[in-house]
Amino acid sequence: MTKPSDASELTYFRQRIGAEGCEKILAVTVGLHGEYALEDEVCIDTTVQEKSVTLPTDDKQYFKVIEQSNKLAERFGVKQRLVFNKKKSKT
Repeated sequence: MTKPSDASELTYFRQRIGAEGCEKILAVTVGLHGEYALEDEVCIDTTVQEKSVTLPTDDKQYFKVIEQSNKLAERFGVKQRLVFNKKKSKT
């Protein structure tokens, strides 16, 4: 099974081909799309761009359950031998 491409590969590719290579690719793109490539409005497919979205992971769910359990125990006066509190960084 092949791995998906690394995000840095495109950067390395652009560095290897340089400005002239980017210009050639742009020229071919404009040639393929003709007049539509020179319009004011451009549609871009962003499905391959990195998003700043965090996905739910097991760790996040565990921490959420622990946090809610601690709040419930405190509210109902349940004494706990050990309380786990995740410290949030100030950065």
